[in-house]
Amino acid sequence: MVRCGSRLKRLPWVWRLSIGLLAVSATGFIATPGADAAIRHQSPINVAQSIVPPVQSCNAAYDQTGVDGAGIGQVRAGENGLYSFSIAFNNDFIAAHPPTTDFVWGEARIFVNGSYAFSLSTGHPRPLRESFHSLIKLQGYKYGPRNRRRIERGDFLSFRISLLLMDPVSGTFYPGHGTISCRL
Repeated sequence: MVRCGSRLKRLPWVWRLSIGLLAVSATGFIATPGADAAIRHQSPINVAQSIVPPVQSCNAAYDQTGVDGAGIGQVRAGENGLYSFSIAFNNDFIAAHPPTTDFVWGEARIFVNGSYAFSLSTGHPRPLRESFHSLIKLQGYKYGPRNRRRIERGDFLSFRISLLLMDPVSGTFYPGHGTISCRL
């Protein structure tokens, strides 16, 4: 019977230990804090700022999807939790359409923290120069399944506006949309 010396049994263990120490020391040299302090890293591409506008307060919010960012919708704070919601077109928007164009239909769907709450409809057709205006109760409004949730301060609201314009002379329809995002 051939006996192996204890020296041969220890060899694989020593080999693994030395490889492990080598790997740890190499990592330590590579990831030493401040080792690259003299090298300034610059991005080769200048990153543009976000195109998403900052979160507006619902006390004075408007959408920025209209001509030159003027938008079509606006929300303003009133008193006792009431807010004024209006849809109005600026002069540049009106000038871009034929003078006989009418505002036929509009709807705003209100979402609270991503969940649908309720919607508002505009009512009847009107000329482009006239605006749609509504007083709505936001703060404390019940919504959701079985009306168990309430709109509260700090909630994120999104007014998704859809509208339809029509030129009765030419029979042309002009669909449109806008979004007002704000924090109550």
